[in-house]
Amino acid sequence: MEKTHSITLPEVPLKSVDTVQFLIGVDPTAIVSIAARGNLDPKSQMAWNWKVGCEFVVVEGALIQGNDVSPLVYHVGFSEDAREIEFMLLPDVFADGDHEVHLIVDLAKFFDGTAQVGIQALPTVKFNRTDAEMLADNYAIMITLTF
Repeated sequence: MEKTHSITLPEVPLKSVDTVQFLIGVDPTAIVSIAARGNLDPKSQMAWNWKVGCEFVVVEGALIQGNDVSPLVYHVGFSEDAREIEFMLLPDVFADGDHEVHLIVDLAKFFDGTAQVGIQALPTVKFNRTDAEMLADNYAIMITLTF
């Protein structure tokens, strides 16, 4: 399994960029829209089929403890899930030519970030905006920037 992915943006002169900003989650205005487009199309696997909107996080599996097997289900998709991420760059670092910027994602922080989420205590997150917001706070800090 590949652990890294690369995206090259050759037309972005880093020496003229001072901020990298992006949204994690589904745009709050799009999440309640019935307009069919791309992954937000209701026919996709990320659309709720019982209300307007889309899921941003889908984790499904089994929690096995000894001989006990119970469902592990996280379906998260509310406007509370969107988080803007912003990194400040140091233009002086890039002044002398080409450099690379790396965004490192630590998926373990989904469960162990701002809040510690014990999957034994919380094996299911569905329809609960408070739990969804807690998870969003965690994935908002799972990305770091290095160069």
